[in-house]
Amino acid sequence: MELRVPSPLELSGSLSENWKRFKESYKNYSIGYELDAKSDAVQVAIFKNIVGEEACELLNTLNLSEAQSSKVSNIIQAIDSYIKPKKNLVYSRFLFNSRCQQESEEFEASFLSVKKLADNCDFGTLKAELSRDRLVVGINNKTVQERLLGEEFDLDKVVKICRSVETGKQRANEVSNGNQVHYIKYQPTTFTPTNMATRMG
Repeated sequence: MELRVPSPLELSGSLSENWKRFKESYKNYSIGYELDAKSDAVQVAIFKNIVGEEACELLNTLNLSEAQSSKVSNIIQAIDSYIKPKKNLVYSRFLFNSRCQQESEEFEASFLSVKKLADNCDFGTLKAELSRDRLVVGINNKTVQERLLGEEFDLDKVVKICRSVETGKQRANEVSNGNQVHYIKYQPTTFTPTNMATRMG
């Protein structure tokens, strides 16, 4: 079996995407040729040969210790740390706390957005409670909001109520727009001696 050698890491363009693709290719290459069975020194030499000269120059700027430079896993971790953008927790929580359901936005889209924003906020054990609060504060249906404020529901219950209300509203609109009842106008018949004789004849 002969595997394709991964292309060198491109430092231009989206470095994070390039690094992601390179790591995946190198992982498959390493498994295919069982590089783990080789010594650390050989693994490092193969990795540096494949990753390319530009990436090796980048490694030199990271000032890795001798211990870090002696294992491929440590080198990969160092590049990960360099490429991964630093999280701005204040900004992440600002985005979370500013998220409100838009006028024409479905609840499900708003809920998924709140969940995704919460993932970047390091809320820990408070994540579910704070996500629930954000949904209640940001929902655009004031009638439902008043109901949610009237009792302390957990996140699952809030989501269930909001989904149920939206589904009911959608069904009501479908009935109103698509299933109208058509009435036949009643026109009373005026009987005269002539048409009465005709009907009786």
